[in-house]
Amino acid sequence: MTNLVNKIPNPALYGRDIKLLCFDLDGTLVNSKGEISTTTINEIQRVRKEHGVTVVMATGRPLFSADYFVDLIGARGASMFYAGALITDVETRIPAFECHLPRPEAEAIVSFCRENKLSLELYSGEEYFVDEVTDNIAIHRDHYLKHEPQVLDLKKLASRERFLKAVIAHSPQPQTFSSIEALAKTSTNWAVTSATGAMHNDIIFTNFTNAYASRTQAFQALLEQH
Repeated sequence: MTNLVNKIPNPALYGRDIKLLCFDLDGTLVNSKGEISTTTINEIQRVRKEHGVTVVMATGRPLFSADYFVDLIGARGASMFYAGALITDVETRIPAFECHLPRPEAEAIVSFCRENKLSLELYSGEEYFVDEVTDNIAIHRDHYLKHEPQVLDLKKLASRERFLKAVIAHSPQPQTFSSIEALAKTSTNWAVTSATGAMHNDIIFTNFTNAYASRTQAFQALLEQH
């Protein structure tokens, strides 16, 4: 990133009109130790104070697991969570934009995970839910989310509630990938992305959100809020 910045002919010219900075967390601000470096924090604070730039989050995480980092970098106002499925004010917790998974798709994910004995998490605005706390879910809870899930019957829950995101936490085995890819092709109503844990390369987190909940739509809503 530093090399790219150094290649800009006149950084001051490009930077003088910047009013809003949007930061991703995992793999961007947050390093492999789950921390933001002191140098990064100090630089963000300098830009905020000296140039009056507003700082916000734009992350795949839920707000409840980003609160610590929100305070650390001084994020204010509307921020993006769940990779674009939710825009909400980090102070008032009032949502400005929500895009839930269609209920039939949520139910299909639950059935698939039960049939294949895979760890599944379903997320609402401020909570997440699991059938049971498996090893992968415990790692996700303890090292990333720092928040206890509610243990409920996901099949019953998915039939009556709406969720912003579903996350399958699984091993990188090719057979598992193939079965999840097959599931992903059964609907055009969701967007599917996968990433390894920043601190655990042996765990894959495959995320399902509403297909309409794109970053393009979410950034537009975010800009309108600011």
